[in-house]
Amino acid sequence: MKLKLVLPALALCAVAAFAQTAAPDSTLAAYVQESWQNHPDIQSMRAMIAAEENRTRMNSAWMNPELRFGLMNVPQSFDTHMDPNTMWQIGLMQQVPFPGKLSASAQAGTLRTKVAEATVDETRFQMAAMVAMAYYDLAATLAVRKVLEHGKELANEMTEAASVMVSTGMGTQSEVMRSRLEAESWNVKLTNNLADISRKRAALAYALGRDVDSTLANPVLPEGLPPEIALDSALQRASIDNTPALKRLALESGAARADVRRARLDYWPDVTLGLSYGLRGYLRTMSTSEMTGITTNSKIKQDPMISLELAAPLPLFYKGNQRAKVRELSAMQSSREAELAKARLTKEQELRDLYARWKQSVDCCRIEQGKILPQTEDTWRAVLIDYRAGKAPFVSLSEARMKVVMAEMDVIMHKADGWAVYRQWQAALGKGL
Repeated sequence: MKLKLVLPALALCAVAAFAQTAAPDSTLAAYVQESWQNHPDIQSMRAMIAAEENRTRMNSAWMNPELRFGLMNVPQSFDTHMDPNTMWQIGLMQQVPFPGKLSASAQAGTLRTKVAEATVDETRFQMAAMVAMAYYDLAATLAVRKVLEHGKELANEMTEAASVMVSTGMGTQSEVMRSRLEAESWNVKLTNNLADISRKRAALAYALGRDVDSTLANPVLPEGLPPEIALDSALQRASIDNTPALKRLALESGAARADVRRARLDYWPDVTLGLSYGLRGYLRTMSTSEMTGITTNSKIKQDPMISLELAAPLPLFYKGNQRAKVRELSAMQSSREAELAKARLTKEQELRDLYARWKQSVDCCRIEQGKILPQTEDTWRAVLIDYRAGKAPFVSLSEARMKVVMAEMDVIMHKADGWAVYRQWQAALGKGL
């Protein structure tokens, strides 16, 4: 019950933070929440938490007591009244673990439960990053479609200009035909773009855990650029194991240490205590009178008997098998610690790589949007005027148009990549989602 209440609360808080970090986008925040609730990967990880909790209870519990019932010291005739040692015996056996064993198992199990919880957090952030990447990828493709439509409009303007030039005797019919061919080629580009949109809608639906994508709302690429990224503070945060992936590995290392502690305690044997209660029936005896010589049967009542038992295994072979187990678990602990050290280096490298990609995308977008795109538009208008005046060839007009379209597409792709990398950055740090 506790798990069912805590996880949705964490998800709602994280979604609120996601929507409030940088440019708020209610659609993206809703998609992230949907992926956390519906995607099979998240459901699988949540089930693992319940499995670890129950495994901890099982491994830290006492063994069940053993109830025994038997008939002891019965003669071959199965006459239970012939021998005084014959009895019906009821017993209870209980294994008592050596002090510290169950607490070590409970500690290891608790840490593994926390490992499963950290894995859920890690998966949630990875899922949020995957949703964001698919979201911005689709948004960029939809924005590119508008650019392609703009490119087709420019191609139509070229066709009109070429037709005017032919009518005034300053152009050739081949230029008109070429401009019409280029205008038609944009239909092919738009068809390919439509197929890309379908594929990327399917990718977003998969990230959300949906079977169909017919109800997906079209994402819109933000107008502005993503916020600034502080690399130094992020590296400091990652170095103290505050990210979900490093937390998980640190907890795994702690669980491995608890396993070693339990294995060392297994050198000391458990003790088995037994208590039995023996019920003896009457004892049949025969006696002969010395005076009369008559033999008579008589019954002698017998008292019950209590037996106590203490048993413990002899550690004759522990030196071979138990020592090997301790060494095996110690080696696994060292392996976990090495993995944690490697993960710190990997996380630092990941953050530096994401920062470089973010900076590249943002800087390129600023240059493209602030300088290159306006210049290409000005160049297009100037070349179009020169072409109509007969001062510029048709090839120059075609090149100017393509540069406008390419600059618009570059702005879109750099902006989309910048936002996607920013969301990856948040997921890598385990914050803002």
